Amino acid sequence: MYKPNELKQTKVSIRKYDSFIADEASNDEISKGEKSIDKGTPLTTGNLIPKFVKNEQSSALTVGFSQNDEYIALGLANGTIKVYQPQTGALVSSLAYPNANDESYNIPCTSLSFRNVVNSDKKAKNVLIAGYANGAVIHWHVTSGQKLQMNIEENNQINSLSYNQLGNHYCTAGSDCHVRVYDDETTNLLYDVFAGKDGYTSGHSNKIFSVKFHPKDSNVLVSAGWDNTVQIWDCRVKYSVRSFYGPHTCGDSMDINNEGDYILTGAYSKENSLQIWDYKTCKLFEDIIWSSSTKRRSMLYTARFSHASNPSYIYAGGCNSNEARVFSLKTKKCLGLAYGFEKPVYCLAMSKDEKTLALVDGDKHFYCYDIDPSYFTDEKEEIKEANDTETGSHYYDNKH
Repeated sequence: MYKPNELKQTKVSIRKYDSFIADEASNDEISKGEKSIDKGTPLTTGNLIPKFVKNEQSSALTVGFSQNDEYIALGLANGTIKVYQPQTGALVSSLAYPNANDESYNIPCTSLSFRNVVNSDKKAKNVLIAGYANGAVIHWHVTSGQKLQMNIEENNQINSLSYNQLGNHYCTAGSDCHVRVYDDETTNLLYDVFAGKDGYTSGHSNKIFSVKFHPKDSNVLVSAGWDNTVQIWDCRVKYSVRSFYGPHTCGDSMDINNEGDYILTGAYSKENSLQIWDYKTCKLFEDIIWSSSTKRRSMLYTARFSHASNPSYIYAGGCNSNEARVFSLKTKKCLGLAYGFEKPVYCLAMSKDEKTLALVDGDKHFYCYDIDPSYFTDEKEEIKEANDTETGSHYYDNKH
């Protein structure tokens, strides 16, 4: 196994992560055999097939695929962004934080998001925005390695940022409990929301760690953080219009499905760590069981819906058992498991075609896995057989 390495401390406060060695996978959960990239590396079972592993100079705090799945970008704690090709593992570019202010310490890259190019004739391709722990937001052109634009939110630590579906706006959130929306072309601030509505909603009272645009309405954003609340913001009225209490969010562990009717949360808790909420009512819709074994319950740092055109998966990872799991979106059955990491799983990303899963741990490693579609095909057959049996049973009951 790899030797544990502590996340390098900077002048920015970074949460200390617990470290436990994962137990062996339960044979009754996934039964198609263990796989490993190499002897001594973490193992996988189920639909995850090891592809390659990279050793980094620093732990990655964020990971994301480009919109066309051509690139994977990692934001490291030393301020560097590494961009790889997911098929070959070849390094495309290394984007170093510019020392414009002559900082003498590392500035962690805490969040990144590739821009979605709706009209390719008007906007450059392969552009991402990156947020940093000193409040900086930088636009990068990943293939040329050029810094395009940069602005800094004073007295704020950016913990999360994302583009809207059109790629014309982006949002930021972090330590000062504000959610901000910017015009992508000019970087002008459009909205700055932080308050609730006359005691009905409160806004955030502690650090925000995840923020997303609603996929169907760019006027609406959803955020989650340390105050155990999820807030739904409407920029047209400039305050939080709905909220619910529950998940303690410590990373990019809140997401909205493609249709915008459900919110997924991953909590830093051994109980009720992975949940789905109804967007309109803010009521709990479903608990997803992480594991039947109490030893293997994870406290989550990352949880995401797949955003394929016809999505099949939910995926999440964290600490305590130091593992990542891929679940069926339809049945919530665990289809894949990566485990045996000596440090927590900080962040995950899945390609839009659902063929690749990217994973980074706290031990300065980046893993890439192929996703075996046969597991989902097998599950579809099981669902069809169950539905056919139920239909036949109803027919029989009606006849007799």
